[in-house]
Amino acid sequence: MYHLKQLTIEFEDFDTGGFGATFIQSVTRLTPNLKYLGLKTGTFIGHTLLGVSECCARLESLSLEYWNDPVAETMSLFVQELSNGLGSRLRHFSVIQRGGFISPAVYQGVWPLMSSLQSLHLWGVGLNEESFRALTKSSQFLSRLTFYRSPSSDGLDGSNLVSHSVWGQLFSVCASNLVELNLLAFRPFPSSVSQVISEECVNLKSLSITSESAEFVCPILRACGPQLTSLELMGCKLGIETLNTVFRHCHTLTKLVFMHPEIGGTRPLVQQQNVQEFLQQVGPKLRSFILSGTSISSVVLEEIRTHCIRLNHLDLTQVVSIDEKSAVAHFKASLMHLKWIKINGTGTHSNQKPPS
Repeated sequence: MYHLKQLTIEFEDFDTGGFGATFIQSVTRLTPNLKYLGLKTGTFIGHTLLGVSECCARLESLSLEYWNDPVAETMSLFVQELSNGLGSRLRHFSVIQRGGFISPAVYQGVWPLMSSLQSLHLWGVGLNEESFRALTKSSQFLSRLTFYRSPSSDGLDGSNLVSHSVWGQLFSVCASNLVELNLLAFRPFPSSVSQVISEECVNLKSLSITSESAEFVCPILRACGPQLTSLELMGCKLGIETLNTVFRHCHTLTKLVFMHPEIGGTRPLVQQQNVQEFLQQVGPKLRSFILSGTSISSVVLEEIRTHCIRLNHLDLTQVVSIDEKSAVAHFKASLMHLKWIKINGTGTHSNQKPPS
């Protein structure tokens, strides 16, 4: 295991009899060249990382995934290990809390110890103004940033209370390096966030955002669109304003994802006149096109086939009044680069995985 570079370990619960912690510590002693460590468990695993800083001197990526809230004791042990040198070496840090949300105070002492972070992924981690300020101090090198607000936080994670100026401080510090931003949530972020992103994050290459409001999305697209190569709009209605903003400002897109939640079991129908000019402008550059939760007609499907000539990934969840197998065959015959296609759940693909 001496040459092992990546390691992911999953336990139902690391705390059971202390076996998990002992196992992790034994393994890390045998992997001095480890660069990525991923731990998945039911309970927070702060104590299992003791000694990792010394044993894995090249570790630069750490991913933690768990269900239960961390308690003060294990969190203090985690902070202790970070302060021993692990924190300053980390370039990539990911936390996924699937069982609810973590109160903002829990990680407040962690951020100052991670001074070299380039990538940060937070799922279900609460951020109030104090924790935002702490994170800002360690965000000067961030190039990839993900906030995922847990559906069970119900606005209690603190981000709705974070002021415009505090959001602005965070993005102004990392804006020059930030190329990927993901703001994903079941509840909308404060409207002030849209303005801050528009003002500060003009170098973005990849944007994924959850919002039903064109008023939230469109200012960001107007400011950041000219550089974007990947755009994912979750929960966004495909109105004429949104589509027009995309094709007027996002001229370099190679990946486009629209995911609209079904309302009352129905999918809104995208009108041909809304997408025809859009596909003429953006379609020829697209490599990946995903349209979920929205119905399109066979006429619009033909527009996609005509204009999106370089597609290698196509996924359409609802096309009305067509024969799926014939449509799939038609696309495969027409588009030479196509490797992955699904229409209404019917499709074929090569042995390659679909683009992430």
